[in-house]
Amino acid sequence: MVISLYNVGVSSFGFRFYFNRRKQWADVVIHDVSVDTFVRHNGTRWGYYQAEAERHNRTGKFGEIHIVMGRVTADLVAHEIDHMRWDWIFSNGITPSPRNEERLVTLLDEMTRNFWREYRKVKE
Repeated sequence: MVISLYNVGVSSFGFRFYFNRRKQWADVVIHDVSVDTFVRHNGTRWGYYQAEAERHNRTGKFGEIHIVMGRVTADLVAHEIDHMRWDWIFSNGITPSPRNEERLVTLLDEMTRNFWREYRKVKE
Protein backbone atom coordinates (compact mmCIF):
# COMPACT_ATOMS: atom_id res chain seq x y z
CA MET A 1 0.00 0.00 0.00
CA VAL A 2 1.19 3.46 -0.81
CA ILE A 3 1.17 5.79 2.15
CA SER A 4 0.85 9.49 1.90
CA LEU A 5 2.79 11.13 4.69
CA TYR A 6 2.36 14.78 5.42
CA ASN A 7 3.63 17.04 8.15
CA VAL A 8 0.77 18.14 10.37
CA GLY A 9 2.61 19.65 13.29
CA VAL A 10 5.83 19.75 15.23
CA SER A 11 5.65 16.19 16.53
CA SER A 12 2.53 14.99 14.74
CA PHE A 13 2.38 12.71 11.72
CA GLY A 14 -0.18 11.32 9.36
CA PHE A 15 -0.88 8.56 6.91
CA ARG A 16 -3.61 7.27 4.63
CA PHE A 17 -5.29 3.89 4.61
CA TYR A 18 -7.54 2.47 1.91
CA PHE A 19 -10.73 0.42 2.07
CA ASN A 20 -13.65 -0.64 -0.15
CA ARG A 21 -11.26 -2.42 -2.51
CA ARG A 22 -8.88 0.60 -2.54
CA LYS A 23 -11.59 2.84 -4.00
CA GLN A 24 -11.83 4.93 -0.84
CA TRP A 25 -9.51 6.13 1.89
CA ALA A 26 -9.30 7.87 5.21
CA ASP A 27 -6.51 10.14 6.33
CA VAL A 28 -5.23 9.58 9.86
CA VAL A 29 -3.50 12.23 11.92
CA ILE A 30 -1.66 11.32 15.11
CA HIS A 31 -1.38 14.52 17.14
CA ASP A 32 1.14 15.37 19.81
CA VAL A 33 -1.28 17.49 21.83
CA SER A 34 -2.96 17.61 25.22
CA VAL A 35 -5.81 15.15 25.66
CA ASP A 36 -8.11 18.13 26.32
CA THR A 37 -7.69 19.36 22.74
CA PHE A 38 -10.15 16.92 21.15
CA VAL A 39 -13.03 17.68 23.50
CA ARG A 40 -13.34 20.94 21.56
CA HIS A 41 -13.98 18.89 18.36
CA ASN A 42 -16.84 16.86 19.88
CA GLY A 43 -14.56 13.88 20.21
CA THR A 44 -13.41 11.89 23.17
CA ARG A 45 -10.35 13.08 25.03
CA TRP A 46 -8.20 10.77 22.87
CA GLY A 47 -9.61 10.87 19.35
CA TYR A 48 -12.42 11.49 16.91
CA TYR A 49 -13.69 10.63 13.45
CA GLN A 50 -14.60 13.44 11.05
CA ALA A 51 -16.52 12.80 7.84
CA GLU A 52 -15.24 14.44 4.66
CA ALA A 53 -17.45 17.47 3.91
CA GLU A 54 -17.72 16.82 0.18
CA ARG A 55 -17.43 13.19 -0.77
CA HIS A 56 -18.68 10.53 -3.07
CA ASN A 57 -20.12 7.62 -1.15
CA ARG A 58 -18.20 4.95 -3.05
CA THR A 59 -14.94 6.60 -4.22
CA GLY A 60 -12.34 9.05 -2.93
CA LYS A 61 -11.57 10.41 0.49
CA PHE A 62 -14.25 9.42 2.99
CA GLY A 63 -13.05 11.04 6.21
CA GLU A 64 -10.34 11.56 8.79
CA ILE A 65 -9.43 9.94 12.07
CA HIS A 66 -7.58 12.06 14.64
CA ILE A 67 -5.85 10.46 17.63
CA VAL A 68 -3.67 11.76 20.46
CA MET A 69 -0.16 10.32 20.07
CA GLY A 70 0.01 8.60 23.45
CA ARG A 71 -3.39 6.96 22.99
CA VAL A 72 -3.04 4.90 19.80
CA THR A 73 -4.55 1.74 21.26
CA ALA A 74 -6.50 -1.12 19.72
CA ASP A 75 -9.75 -0.19 21.46
CA LEU A 76 -9.62 3.50 20.48
CA VAL A 77 -8.72 2.70 16.88
CA ALA A 78 -11.55 0.16 16.69
CA HIS A 79 -13.94 2.73 18.16
CA GLU A 80 -13.07 5.44 15.62
CA ILE A 81 -13.01 3.02 12.67
CA ASP A 82 -16.44 1.76 13.70
CA HIS A 83 -17.75 5.35 13.63
CA MET A 84 -16.40 5.60 10.09
CA ARG A 85 -17.87 2.24 9.07
CA TRP A 86 -21.34 3.18 10.36
CA ASP A 87 -21.09 6.49 8.53
CA TRP A 88 -20.22 4.56 5.36
CA ILE A 89 -23.18 2.20 5.90
CA PHE A 90 -25.65 5.05 6.44
CA SER A 91 -24.29 7.25 3.64
CA ASN A 92 -24.67 4.37 1.20
CA GLY A 93 -28.26 3.71 2.29
CA ILE A 94 -27.49 0.20 3.51
CA THR A 95 -29.79 -1.42 6.04
CA PRO A 96 -27.85 -3.98 8.06
CA SER A 97 -29.43 -7.41 7.93
CA PRO A 98 -28.43 -11.07 8.20
CA ARG A 99 -28.06 -11.08 4.40
CA ASN A 100 -25.34 -8.41 4.32
CA GLU A 101 -23.85 -8.89 7.79
CA GLU A 102 -20.74 -10.72 6.55
CA ARG A 103 -20.02 -8.03 3.95
CA LEU A 104 -20.22 -5.31 6.59
CA VAL A 105 -18.04 -7.24 9.03
CA THR A 106 -15.52 -7.84 6.24
CA LEU A 107 -15.46 -4.08 5.60
CA LEU A 108 -14.54 -3.55 9.27
CA ASP A 109 -11.81 -6.20 8.95
CA GLU A 110 -10.40 -4.45 5.88
CA MET A 111 -10.43 -1.00 7.50
CA THR A 112 -8.80 -2.25 10.70
CA ARG A 113 -6.14 -4.36 8.96
CA ASN A 114 -5.19 -1.53 6.61
CA PHE A 115 -5.08 1.05 9.41
CA TRP A 116 -2.59 -1.02 11.44
CA ARG A 117 -0.54 -1.95 8.37
CA GLU A 118 -0.02 1.71 7.48
CA TYR A 119 0.50 2.75 11.09
CA ARG A 120 3.29 0.18 11.51
CA LYS A 121 4.98 1.49 8.34
CA VAL A 122 5.19 5.04 9.62
CA LYS A 123 6.22 4.01 13.13
CA GLU A 124 9.25 1.98 11.90
